[in-house]
Amino acid sequence: KILLDMNLSTKWKAHFNHHGIVSEHWSSVGEIEALDHDILDWARINHFVVMTSDLDFGIILALDHIDRPSVILLRSADLIPAKIGKRVIELVKSHEIELLAGALVIIDEFKHRVRILPI
Repeated sequence: KILLDMNLSTKWKAHFNHHGIVSEHWSSVGEIEALDHDILDWARINHFVVMTSDLDFGIILALDHIDRPSVILLRSADLIPAKIGKRVIELVKSHEIELLAGALVIIDEFKHRVRILPI
């Protein structure tokens, strides 16, 4: 299950659902002004992976030595499913085990990195 951060388009929800992956946009489950820690707590409690383009999530994972939830960090100029959606789906599916166990997956247009949590 993927929780989409406020900085990502709601179009991601339909994209994931089309590929059989349950997803929710933060705007439909939480307060728009919520702190990043609150979003991470909600995702951990509800067993979601957070997808974001906000570097603060990786920093929080590292500084707080958090082992859950997993975070997918998109590092791209184009953050819409039409541009990088296929790549994101492929990587989510190929790294399902790591995401379920606790990982930071960083995705850009050309490469990706996986860091097992805690980091």
